[in-house]
Amino acid sequence: MIFQDSFEAQIKGLFGYNKVLKASYSYKLLENCCMNDYLKQSNGKYPDWNVQEQAGDWPAEIKVKHSELMNKSLKRKQGKGRREVSQ
Repeated sequence: MIFQDSFEAQIKGLFGYNKVLKASYSYKLLENCCMNDYLKQSNGKYPDWNVQEQAGDWPAEIKVKHSELMNKSLKRKQGKGRREVSQ
């Protein structure tokens, strides 16, 4: 695996660019810049749909649907019929 040293960069958020001193190639950095922009615009309040950052719990109907989806996934036929790649 190839690694990239951290670097200084201007990272685009929701409402402009953010100076980041130790940037790297990571989706988390972009997510953090967008979240910081949102928090500035909303006086520190997370969006209603951002349950994880609010340390909240999903509504019961969502948890039931998620459970059904996971059970369906476990019961499906495994394997994609992939074949070995010859060299």
